Amino acid sequence: MSEKYCAMPFKWAVFLQTGEQVICNPTWGTHPKLSGDTIVERFNSPEINAIRESVLDGSYSYCGDNCPYLKTYREGGSPRVFYPKEALQIEEYPSAVEMCEDDVCNLACPTCRNDFILESRQQRDSYDEVQEFSDKIKFLATTASGDPLYSKKSFEMLKNISRETYPQLMQIRMHTNGLLLMQKWEEIKHLAEDFILDLNISMDAARYDTYKVVRKGGSFDLLMRNLEFMNEKSVGNLTIWYCVHDLNFREIRECYDLVERTLTNHNVKYNFFNVEQWSQDDALFKRQKVDNLLHPYHAEYQDLVRQFKNDLSSEIESGKIVHNL
Repeated sequence: MSEKYCAMPFKWAVFLQTGEQVICNPTWGTHPKLSGDTIVERFNSPEINAIRESVLDGSYSYCGDNCPYLKTYREGGSPRVFYPKEALQIEEYPSAVEMCEDDVCNLACPTCRNDFILESRQQRDSYDEVQEFSDKIKFLATTASGDPLYSKKSFEMLKNISRETYPQLMQIRMHTNGLLLMQKWEEIKHLAEDFILDLNISMDAARYDTYKVVRKGGSFDLLMRNLEFMNEKSVGNLTIWYCVHDLNFREIRECYDLVERTLTNHNVKYNFFNVEQWSQDDALFKRQKVDNLLHPYHAEYQDLVRQFKNDLSSEIESGKIVHNL
């Protein structure tokens, strides 16, 4: 395999609900806070340059072993954010922007939040500042912190994306729980027609009884109807996300098989990752963290993951499956 490097410090600007600008999921490493008052200043800060150097020298000293992209790459896989070195030229502006400031959602998953969040709590709105260099953006994503099809604000942004406002935009990643795809599709189908739509759907279960607990407020039957609906639609990429914890780790292979049977018209990709501490209290997180050596289910979890990775080794190697299991 030819050597590749994580492209996120060279291309990405990610905006969190806290108002902070980062380069990726902050639970995946110990990245220093980026200095500067504007998006461009932070994207060219001394801190981000130090992270870039750690990527190019191969140490990844600011990155954690739990990063699914880094873990997959080190195990011989081909994650989508790893590029050849010649593609990592430093630009003045980020060419990839991920809007994760809006955490409004129609679900209250216990891995993500303590209750339903129906009104935006974002502490900063970077949308106007992003518009100042929208002509340079090639990749735009929303939102891994909530559901853009449920949030009025995020949905308006999606509806208004056009070639006129984003002339260089090639790919849009939309992260959703998938429950509103049928209902909202007519208003956003231009994203799949005019751009490469990278549709990411969080699933987290393969059984009705598990889903109603781990995806509080959702309906497994409705999810499956939406997946069947999307099977007849054309999108550039379709990825299933699965947050693994104590209540659903036994269903990871079952989920893979279920999706493969359902989305037969798509070359589906998968992201299986262990739960991190986002908003849970310590006791709940300890119960969820089945990959912890001291967890009572850890031995069973290890056996299942070992079998999963062995059975699907070729899918991991090809980049079809990204994981930090």
